[in-house]
Amino acid sequence: SSSSSSSSSSPSAADAGRCAFLGEQHREYDPALLDAYFAERPALVARRVAEISAAGLKALSLFLLGKLPTEEKGRSTAESAAGYKEIIEGLGPAFMKVAQTLSTRADLIGDAMAAELGTLQDRAKPFT
Repeated sequence: SSSSSSSSSSPSAADAGRCAFLGEQHREYDPALLDAYFAERPALVARRVAEISAAGLKALSLFLLGKLPTEEKGRSTAESAAGYKEIIEGLGPAFMKVAQTLSTRADLIGDAMAAELGTLQDRAKPFT
């Protein structure tokens, strides 16, 4: 069974979710439709903003803890990188895609972070 299915076969779980969300006729990006959908669901938007904010605070705490002097600075960097990766995995596929792209830029994020985020290229946890 192939992962790419034709339009005549039954939709995947992701396609079914998208169809339930947008309706069968809306498979293209439509900002007005998305705006209307989320305007009617402020609690959903607030929950996602809270999730992203909490992840940002967790990342900030890792950053600040990494700035503290430690005896094992190299180990601290690796642990921080693993912590950032865990945060990113929890935020979902859009954030993981950004992290995958950043993993190719060790000149911007450092070798330890690039190596850790690089594991998202081929060893990312599946989404449920």
